[in-house]
This record gives sequence, C-alpha cells and structure tokens, in this order.
Amino acid sequence: MANDLRETVSALLDEELSVAELQALYEGTPDRARLANEQRRLAAVGAAMRNEWPVVHADLLTRVSTAIDEEPTVLAPRALPRRRSTPRWTWASLAAAASVAAIAFVQWRGADAPLPAAGQLVASVPIQDTRPVAASVTSRASVPSAAERDRLDSLLLRHNELAGAQHMKGLLPYTSVVSFTPND
Repeated sequence: MANDLRETVSALLDEELSVAELQALYEGTPDRARLANEQRRLAAVGAAMRNEWPVVHADLLTRVSTAIDEEPTVLAPRALPRRRSTPRWTWASLAAAASVAAIAFVQWRGADAPLPAAGQLVASVPIQDTRPVAASVTSRASVPSAAERDRLDSLLLRHNELAGAQHMKGLLPYTSVVSFTPND
C-alpha cells in the first residue's frame, strides 16, 4: 500500500496521471495528511535531482546577523541572594548539646573536689533524735590512681573515635556513656 501510494504520488508529480486517476487518488485516500507529506517529500527529492534549489541571496547571512544585533537585549533581574536559614532543629540540638556539656562539666568538677571526712559531715548536722545504729560506712566516690586515669583516658579516646564514624543522629553524638571498674 505504501509503495502504491508513493508510485501514484510520483506519477502525479511527473504529470502522468489522468483526471480520473487523480480524482480516485484524492477520494480513495482516507489519510490526507499522509498524502500531503508524501507529495512534499517527493517534490523536494525531484527538485534536488533537477538542481532546482531556491535562490538564496548572498546578503542573507548579513541581514540575519544585523536583525539579531538590532533586537533589544532582555535582561532578567538579578537573583536575590539566598538567605541562609538555620533550621529550628539545629538550635534544639545545640541546646541539648550545651545541656549535656554543662552536666558533664559539673559532674567532672564535682568528681575532682575532695570529699569532706565523714566526721566533718556528722559534726555539721545538729543532733536531734539520736539512736544507736549498727552500719558499715562505704565510700561511693573514689579518686582513681594515675594508672586507672590513663586507662580511662584511653578508653574515652577509643570510644570517641568510633562514635563519629557511625553517623549517629539526634542527641546521642553529644553524650559519652562509659563504664569503668577500677579493679579490672
């Protein structure tokens, strides 16, 4: 069917169709757009074979360049600088980090302060109702020795090196929870 259409359109362009064949072509083709495209394509092929190109004036390039140069240049308004906004969650994270740092500082300062003797604490409290009680006194706070402090420092160093590599989110990166037993 496609070859028949091409041959018929080619015969039309070569003026080899009779009036009856021409009328049958236009009435028998349901796709008029396809027929028109085929006719234009074959007409261009024929013009190229006969060397019948349209005449192009020599000053066409000059006229086009001049017309482009004469067009007004449309300048877009300069983009406003982006305002760098800090998300609210950043401030919340910083506040939480500051709180954890303050608690750690207070705890650290309290751990370094020497504890008063038990006798001083008892002497500072006024005597009200005294009853004898049998109890053993154990000290919950102890100052680690130099070797224990070095061991604790190396443990903290290793823990902090690993904590940053795990890309933890939330409040956890700002805290360091470490357990230490001096007898180990």
